[in-house]
Amino acid sequence: MGRSQIVLHGELLGKYIDTSSGARKEALEGVMSRDFENYFLKSLPMMKMLDLVKKDPNMADSDVTPEYLVDNIFVVGNAEDVAEKLFSLHETVGGFGTLLAMGHEWNPRTKWQNSMKLLKENVIPILDNMIASKSDST
Repeated sequence: MGRSQIVLHGELLGKYIDTSSGARKEALEGVMSRDFENYFLKSLPMMKMLDLVKKDPNMADSDVTPEYLVDNIFVVGNAEDVAEKLFSLHETVGGFGTLLAMGHEWNPRTKWQNSMKLLKENVIPILDNMIASKSDST
């Protein structure tokens, strides 16, 4: 992945509706977008750290928007899409033992709880199978 990074963001990590487009819409209208627009996308440039979320360090700062982050950096999608992105990260970094979610204040709280339940019950089994299949083929 080179300079690209997948940030495991709590709101997005296990979040999916029935479709990736539904998950994208929810991510862009939720607390993640609010927090990145109102805080991170203002503070990261001041600390000269916006490159942390750029796939290409030469891209304009103004191109780093919530839409860009959801489409290129964060883990958003249905169960298969989220598992695929996490598997790609797993392969890029040489494996990992713990998945860390960054959370925000959730309103309603049930969205966070559902997101984590879906991650546990739907995404992780797919990811485990992908990792096991890769191990079996090597």
